[in-house]
Amino acid sequence: MHRIWSSCFFLFLPALPLSAQTPRADSLSRELMRAKEDTNKVVLLNELSREYSGISPAKAIVYADQANTLADRLKYSSGQVNALIRLSDAYWAQDEHAAAIEFASRALALREKRQDSLGMAASLNNLGIFYRKIGKYEKALN
Repeated sequence: MHRIWSSCFFLFLPALPLSAQTPRADSLSRELMRAKEDTNKVVLLNELSREYSGISPAKAIVYADQANTLADRLKYSSGQVNALIRLSDAYWAQDEHAAAIEFASRALALREKRQDSLGMAASLNNLGIFYRKIGKYEKALN
């Protein structure tokens, strides 16, 4: 019986999609092509970054970096904070811990500037988790 299931698995394996792109990513990509250089485009770029974060951190970084640049140019601070968080998560996924912490710290600084206490708490929590995971327990507690 096990042999039959194994054979079925390999029989249908070629039918699985070869790209790591999701239908939602396809849809967002199409919207992005039509988007104007405004805050809606920043939102789309951040959503694409989030969509790719688990399947292609490198692509997630590209989209988040574009969102960060555009949000900065537009002075759209909440979009920039989201982009910095996306960058932090994607770099962490690639085991680039120093870069992840740097972007998380920049998100915290923007949230402090905006006096976003709930966002500051979330950023401090993320930084604490990052520091704990790399064994910097003193920094995790601060």
